[in-house]
Amino acid sequence: RSSADIARKEIKAYAKSIGFSDQELANVYDARAVQTLYKAMQYEKLMKGKTVATKKVTEAPKTLKAGAAVPQGTSEQEAIKKQFQK
Repeated sequence: RSSADIARKEIKAYAKSIGFSDQELANVYDARAVQTLYKAMQYEKLMKGKTVATKKVTEAPKTLKAGAAVPQGTSEQEAIKKQFQK
């Protein structure tokens, strides 16, 4: 199978997943419509991959560089402030 056949099947499956019927797809003759479907399919693939990458990044513990200011309002900092005030 050629890559064009594979792309055609992927586009058709994507179009069906967003609500196009077989009859509507059979009547698509405009290359702009096919290109729009292809780009939308690629965008959704990209965004799904981005979600996984974002989760991995947000799960990583935050580290501070030496000499960096510590974020305000953490419960640990508040406890330290109370100890100093005593």
